[in-house]
Amino acid sequence: MALAACISGWKHLKQVVVVDGTHLTGKYKGCLLTASGQDANYQVFPIAFAVVDAESDKTWRWFFEKLLEIISDSSDLTIISGRHGGIAKAKKKWYPQSHHGACLVHIQRNVHAKYKGSGQKGLVGKAGEAFTVFNFKKLYARLKDVYYGCWEYMEKNPLALWTRSHFSGQRYNLTSSNIAESLNNALLAPRDSPIVAMLEFIRRMLSRWLECRRETIQKMDGDVTEEVDKLMNLQQQKSAALSVQGISLWEVEVSYEFGVRRLVNLLNKTCSCLEFQTLKYPC
Repeated sequence: MALAACISGWKHLKQVVVVDGTHLTGKYKGCLLTASGQDANYQVFPIAFAVVDAESDKTWRWFFEKLLEIISDSSDLTIISGRHGGIAKAKKKWYPQSHHGACLVHIQRNVHAKYKGSGQKGLVGKAGEAFTVFNFKKLYARLKDVYYGCWEYMEKNPLALWTRSHFSGQRYNLTSSNIAESLNNALLAPRDSPIVAMLEFIRRMLSRWLECRRETIQKMDGDVTEEVDKLMNLQQQKSAALSVQGISLWEVEVSYEFGVRRLVNLLNKTCSCLEFQTLKYPC
């Protein structure tokens, strides 16, 4: 099931799709597969739903085949998911041009389960979220020095799959599949309902969400959404005491603690820290 409003709205979103599956608890059991994105206000934007008997290579292939009817394969597209092997196989078959990223939170949970203790989990998270290869290497080297066994385990995972610094596509702020988990939580109540009743619950829920967002957008002043505005104000407060040296009409050098310097180009919206061009708002 995919509503026309969601299909139409997807065309205006950043090209990142999060896919996930969650178990149903009703008489017929089964699994609910979802595909969702994120709107400009950092809210979950559901795209498609499917009910299958279980998560498997076969059901994920079927889901991706159907998804292709509304989301085209493209080198600009990124698909983020958990670690179920069927997702990677289905992506390879139906979305060969797109990029695939693993959920960093899932990887951290696996690390925590295997190496009890928060140190390894925290370091893996920081390394995965690092914007630059330089910062990643510093954190990854610390993981190797302090938790060698965990480092060996992480070496089995391709860096391009779980790190922001080595990812070949564009993930923006999405390093995990948390938006899919948020959607699953919103659907907790109808998961024990008959299938048709559950899909009707989803349809009505999406109608409420989209209408509420439409009303919010109509009240907006300018093009910057409320959540992005909050983040930009926070960044402005943090940067108020930084030293800025002009270089050209659009370029400046910014200095902060420990003598670190960054080159910012306001025309191209880039910074040598890579955060500006990754998150798409000023660092």
